[in-house]
Amino acid sequence: MKNKFVKKVGNFQRNKGKFVYVNSRRTKKIQKKTVLFEAVHGDTLSGHIYYLVKDIVDKNINMKIYVSLKNEEDLELFLPQELKQKVIFVKHMSNQYYELLATCEYLINDTTFYPFFNKREGQKYFIIWHGTPLKHMGRDIPKILDVANVQRNFYMADRIYVNNHKTMEILARTHHLNNIYTGKFIIGPSPRNSIFFDKKIRNNIRTTLHINDKKALVYMPTWRGSLGKVKGSDQIMNFMSYLEDNLEDDTIVYVKLHPFEKTVIPDTYEKVKPFPTNFEIYEFLAASDGLITDYSSVMYDYINLNKPVILYTYDFKEYVENRGVYDDLSTYPFEKTNNIEELLDIINSIPKQVDYKTFIDEFSEFDQANGSEIIVNHMLFGKEDSSIESHNLHNGKETVAVVSGGFWSNGITTALINTLENIDTNEKNYICFFEKNKVKKEHYYRLLNLPENVYFYPTVGEMNGSFKDRLLMKKYLWNEKFKFSSVEKQLERMFKEEFSRLFGDLKIDWFIHYTGFERKSAEMMRHINSKTAIWVHTDMFAEYEAKKNFSKKIIFGAYEKANKVVLVHNNLRSKLIEKLPNISDKVVTVNNFLGEERNRNLSMENLLQTIEPVHVDYSYNENIKLNYKSLDSEEMEIETLGRYPEKEMLKKNLIKNVENGITENNEQNTNSTLITHKEMLIKHIDKSFDSLYQNFIKDSELRTTFENLYNNNELLINEYFETKDMNPTVVSVDLFNKMRISKCKLLDAIFNPEIKVYLNIGRYDYQKGHDKLIEAFEQVYIENPNIFLIMICPHGPLKSQTIQWVRESVAKENIVILGGINNPYPLLKHVDAFVLSSNYEGLGLVVYEALSLNTDVITVNLKETTEYLNENQAIIVENTVDGLVEGFKIHLNDNKQFEEFDFDYYKEKSKQEYQNVIL
Repeated sequence: MKNKFVKKVGNFQRNKGKFVYVNSRRTKKIQKKTVLFEAVHGDTLSGHIYYLVKDIVDKNINMKIYVSLKNEEDLELFLPQELKQKVIFVKHMSNQYYELLATCEYLINDTTFYPFFNKREGQKYFIIWHGTPLKHMGRDIPKILDVANVQRNFYMADRIYVNNHKTMEILARTHHLNNIYTGKFIIGPSPRNSIFFDKKIRNNIRTTLHINDKKALVYMPTWRGSLGKVKGSDQIMNFMSYLEDNLEDDTIVYVKLHPFEKTVIPDTYEKVKPFPTNFEIYEFLAASDGLITDYSSVMYDYINLNKPVILYTYDFKEYVENRGVYDDLSTYPFEKTNNIEELLDIINSIPKQVDYKTFIDEFSEFDQANGSEIIVNHMLFGKEDSSIESHNLHNGKETVAVVSGGFWSNGITTALINTLENIDTNEKNYICFFEKNKVKKEHYYRLLNLPENVYFYPTVGEMNGSFKDRLLMKKYLWNEKFKFSSVEKQLERMFKEEFSRLFGDLKIDWFIHYTGFERKSAEMMRHINSKTAIWVHTDMFAEYEAKKNFSKKIIFGAYEKANKVVLVHNNLRSKLIEKLPNISDKVVTVNNFLGEERNRNLSMENLLQTIEPVHVDYSYNENIKLNYKSLDSEEMEIETLGRYPEKEMLKKNLIKNVENGITENNEQNTNSTLITHKEMLIKHIDKSFDSLYQNFIKDSELRTTFENLYNNNELLINEYFETKDMNPTVVSVDLFNKMRISKCKLLDAIFNPEIKVYLNIGRYDYQKGHDKLIEAFEQVYIENPNIFLIMICPHGPLKSQTIQWVRESVAKENIVILGGINNPYPLLKHVDAFVLSSNYEGLGLVVYEALSLNTDVITVNLKETTEYLNENQAIIVENTVDGLVEGFKIHLNDNKQFEEFDFDYYKEKSKQEYQNVIL
């Protein structure tokens, strides 16, 4: 299919070997007095777009009008003949559509254009938003990255038209427009609502349909589900059948369903009918006597009629939990019900008129009979009106775009978050941007917890370009030896266009490549007009030699073009300048913020809560012997049962004790009542005692096997169950079922005063020196088996190799490897010491995170990490296996008392260094 091919080659169709849209942008001038309209990606000509087009045609405005539709042949029956004659309909995503998108002077839609769209200089792009939001939008929905293309379109739009302040406020907040959007928000009349003030339309339609003597209502429910998967069809069918059987004879309900909804209304129905297709939706609404809906924004428009609105919210709880709503519907001045019988009663008794004035003042203040004309005149001719409010959201401050990466669990992400939380983000506007597919769901929380005035922006789509352009780009980005001066102008053009496609009309004053590795953004830095800075987090030459995980050609080229090359530690300077002497005048240092306050706050979270969801990559559990086959098994081993009181005897004693309690506390009851109580009790005990007895045995076994975990940790465990909002049946058993053997073993070691527990955090990578760490731990373990090592390794290329090292180690029983953990700080606070074993680092930030939590530190002597430390603050050893062995032994035997590290001094120092860079 064409559209599939379009996606493969970058969202462009071919025409005789050329990419039409790209070619049009570069070779054809913008056509003056031309307008391209698009409604919901070409699905239908209705709503705002229809009334704007109709107004232009009716007023004979001297404009050439194009409307894109997915099927331009299937024009709606309600379209006037004059409109069909004066408007040129084009097929959505056709060659002609691409050319018009590149050459029309005015581009107008009610949602967005696809990700490939890039407005040209001289074009005017207006979005007229399609409704007032009740349902959560943008960053408020569970799939927060779905904001991507809408946010991108907003950044590109010259104006965004809405019809009330609430819509503007929600769109601006949820799509990260406040303070940075350079276009205008226009609050004015809703074009589609103008028809509600046409008194003739009601009589004309009702006469045409022969319903003048009928009570005619419209049912317009919200579409439920996702593309290709519609929910609620059975409910809709039941709804229609019930009304058909029970409505009064003078009542008709017209049902308007979403195009994805395939429910068919039987031809035999007389009281429930399909929405007539020979009238535009709002024209027919104007002729109705009432509206039945649920969460649809149509309710905010319909109030202009002062006809009854009924909210039939049969799935309210589920819908609110899944989608979320901004308002409490109980405060709305509408009839409300969640069951069909009540709905029928409401329909039968609805009044002819209601007064929604207060609601109208809030949501439809500017709607009027000539509202569409007012909007057309404002869009095309800049004509102001008393019903038009223009709002500028930009705060006049500089905007900083930050290449943030995917917010994975790594040191660079931590360093970025620490920076944003410590600098004054009120001085400038900040946008962290990243490719949408680079952020995993488990990391969404980091985006939502960014400082309030720091935005995130997921980018979508590929770089535009001809086939030749795209081949060049692939070769240039991924072939380290490919570089010719002859392609420099071509690269500059492509990256400037890409910058425009991503950021639209945003004024990006500073472009910061914080991660320091990603190719496309690094190359973009060389060609844009913003001030630029690129961060250096590690010894890039050692990094390349070890992993070849970046392009020296591109990254070092970015160093040469950037305004600032920012080191996270001054010890990185000499080698960098030695290798790249031409950049010496722009190299500066901004020491990483250490994030001590954030670490301490995060460390207060319940340890069990943070550990429970973490995947265990490795743990040796064969020597943990529970005295029955499995804690999940119903079948106990005979030898286990022999260690506990006889089951039947326990049951008899329990019944006897409870019977005595009943007798003592119910002396006034009759004998028959007591007998009834006893019989019920005995039946209950017979039914449940097997499970109770099994849990009794499990509890005893667990408290014996993991005595340090379960003893003296009552508060921690109770708090954990409170965070889970559950009441445990048997605390030890329920906790074990959540944690399983590996984590129980790990936690038992942490709470065992006889065992020293050590922690290392770092991806499975040569840089982190796990081979040295494991070998050193093994040597110390042979002499002193009362030590335990926890490794947190979220990802990395050496995963299999590292696990194999541990599996073959004599210390394997006392080593556990965890996968990525969202909040490692409670664990870091509980262990006896953190161990840094890296081969190289820009700054071993986790060393200082440990110090901020008063956790001891053993670190190899990497000058970038240890320069600010003395031997009274941490154990600093040679970067060898023997050095780490010595560090373990010092910690085990010397009982050193460590000095506190002065975090305040370095925080203020880093703030000043940052301010000196981003002036």
